[in-house]
Amino acid sequence: MAFERAVIYGAGAVGSYLGARLASVLPTVLIARREHVEAIRGRGLFVRGDADLFVPPGRIHAATGLPALGPGALVLVTVKLDALEDAGAELARQSRPDTVFLLAQNGLNGRELFLKGAARPLATARAIASCGVDFREAGKVEYWGGGLSLEKSEHSAELVGLFRRAGIETVESPDFGRALWKKLAVNCVANPLTALLGVRNSEVVTPVLAGLRHGIVAEVSALAAAEGQPLPPDMAERVDQALAASRNRSSMLQDVQRGRPTEIEHLNGFVASRSTERGMDAPVNAALSALIRARSETAVRT
Repeated sequence: MAFERAVIYGAGAVGSYLGARLASVLPTVLIARREHVEAIRGRGLFVRGDADLFVPPGRIHAATGLPALGPGALVLVTVKLDALEDAGAELARQSRPDTVFLLAQNGLNGRELFLKGAARPLATARAIASCGVDFREAGKVEYWGGGLSLEKSEHSAELVGLFRRAGIETVESPDFGRALWKKLAVNCVANPLTALLGVRNSEVVTPVLAGLRHGIVAEVSALAAAEGQPLPPDMAERVDQALAASRNRSSMLQDVQRGRPTEIEHLNGFVASRSTERGMDAPVNAALSALIRARSETAVRT
């Protein structure tokens, strides 16, 4: 099918960057928080960092509520996992037979949550977003490299072509299931450590934190193997290399700094609880989960 429009549902940091790119090839609307919407309507959308983009108000649309999707809609669902069931319920009401939903979330169970909320089958594809994007202020984000890895599906070839035309680095993953576990390992290191220390991703790759980083990855790798998705034996080193080159602030650090809920239960919390269910131990991930919960509770009280 030929996509006629793009809707970014939950346009925070990553969604805004993807929307800015897609606006060059498709009519695009961002569904976002009111302050962000008002800034885009008034001044346009700015992307800085490794990209230098400006999308004027007339080239991209922004709204706080979901418009009628119309024919040929591609909906990029970029909300956090905790909001995914509600997103599925709302989007199912607007979905047409030719609507395609692309889910781009951390964790492993995004599709299940989305379809649970929808309560009916929808055409869904999945993506891993390795974009390093910071939400700086309303109407402005910073992009620090990376792109999308898509699950093979009936729409993946067309999606790869579309995103590449828009200037988004995109590949089709040869083993999407294992790629999700690899991304989980990266997230379980980057997100809690940066949120607790208040630093960018690259700044957690230090000798003093090496044992902690590698302990996190060892527990993720043990669980992945038990789930039938063994990770490479040098996964800890791969995580270090990826984070050393990552200059952005993690999504969890941005959430903590803004006093918003984090995805800790779907990352380190998932590793800890799922390991317990399997009779395995994951004390490092369990401890980090507790620290982030405590950090969030302290922020709410103050």
